[in-house]
Parts: sequence; structure tokens; C-alpha cells
Amino acid sequence: MTSEQKELDSRLNELLSFTAWLEANLPTIAQQTDEDTRMMLTELDSVLEWYEQEIMRQIEGRPADELYCEFLTLTSLKAMFIRMDLFERHPHLADYKPADEPQDVAQAIVKHLLDAEATFKQAKAEMAEYLPLPDLSGLMHRVFGAIFGLPASDYAAQSL
Repeated sequence: MTSEQKELDSRLNELLSFTAWLEANLPTIAQQTDEDTRMMLTELDSVLEWYEQEIMRQIEGRPADELYCEFLTLTSLKAMFIRMDLFERHPHLADYKPADEPQDVAQAIVKHLLDAEATFKQAKAEMAEYLPLPDLSGLMHRVFGAIFGLPASDYAAQSL
């Protein structure tokens, strides 16, 4: 096992431990928070699932396809928005460095978000070697078209 694989295994185990703890405590946390925080935690769960999938993809050495790359791009944007929301709500978190040991749940969340964002960025750079990178505007048109129940071409025409 290479040192890179050991590092990926270590990150995966740390992530799985954190997500197991978060899922076990989510009902209690949700009761103590507002609706915006509950929504953020739901989105965070989605980001962490994709982070886990990306680590597994790297461990297994599987290449990505275009659809996977598109989902990873959207998930990296979601991770950035969650992190920005956390920093807005808790400005002290902006000083947290991923190398620091988390002292509370908020810092642990930021640590995993920063790790996920760095992993997604690295993965997209790797994928760019063998896949065309997603056209973000076209991707967003397809996403909004799906949300509003319109074919992507209809949404694109309406958004001009």
C-alpha cells in the first residue's frame, strides 16, 4: 500500500467516523437549531456522501465519467456555499485551519468541508486530463430546467 493510499484510507476512516457521529446525533442537533441550520445539515450530508464517494473512487483507481464530473462540480459549489454560510454565521470559523485539531462540531464540519473542497479540486484537475470539464453555465441550465420541470433548452431560452 502506497503512502497516498494510506493517507486516503486514513481520511476515509476519519470521515466515516465523523459522519456516523453526525448521523447519530442529528436528531438532537436538529431539535436545538433553526430551519436554516437543519437545511444546511441536510446539504452537508449530501456533500460528505460525495466526499466519501470521491475518496473511494481514488482508492479503487476508477476513472470518472462526464456525469460524475458534473455532479462533483455541483457538489464542490454546494460545499463552498455551506462553508460561506458557516463563516457568515460564525465568523471565528474563518480562522480555523484544517491542520488544527477541531475543538467543536462547527470546526469539525469546517475541517471536512475544506478537505472535501481540496479533494474535489484535485479530482477535477485529474479528470481534466481525460474528460472535458463541465460547461458550468450549461450545467446550471440543465439543473434549473430539471428543478422547474423544463427541458434545458426551454430554460436557456427563457433566461436570456
